Amino acid sequence: MHRSLERRDAPENIDRFYRIDLGRDLFGQWCVTRGWGRNGTYGRQKIDSFPSARDAVQAFRALEAAKRRRGYVARG
Repeated sequence: MHRSLERRDAPENIDRFYRIDLGRDLFGQWCVTRGWGRNGTYGRQKIDSFPSARDAVQAFRALEAAKRRRGYVARG
């Protein structure tokens, strides 16, 4: 599962991205990988591991909902 979100507001000088990926690592752990930063940069990245797919999906949806509440929309 993958989501690419962005937030743009020219008067406020906001031009940011947020990516969320759900998958497994080499050891079989479920991971939620998120990347964020200003558009045009590499930004930062964080990986969180979860014991089950259910926990990982729940975290994925919570992150996406939080970003949408802050004004991020699907990139496209």
